[in-house]
Amino acid sequence: MVDVDGTPLRFTPHDFRRTTETVNGGLPIHLAAKLLGHLDLGTTQAYVAVYPEEVIRHYRQFVDQRRTHRPSEEYHEPSDTEW
Repeated sequence: MVDVDGTPLRFTPHDFRRTTETVNGGLPIHLAAKLLGHLDLGTTQAYVAVYPEEVIRHYRQFVDQRRTHRPSEEYHEPSDTEW
């Protein structure tokens, strides 16, 4: 990647530490974890103060999107116990 003047952009890990706004703005938590190099979503949750309800919401959004591309019989709505 290059800047508008053609200078190569150089990123450091610190550049990616402010992920709270992006996750709360809709970036799926697993993508934020990948960007930050985290192997465990719990680590990412600690950085971005994501609570389980938000993880569930992002997961459901992902599943809803996938359902538009796959037959409905491949999916079932998780019960409260499964959640």
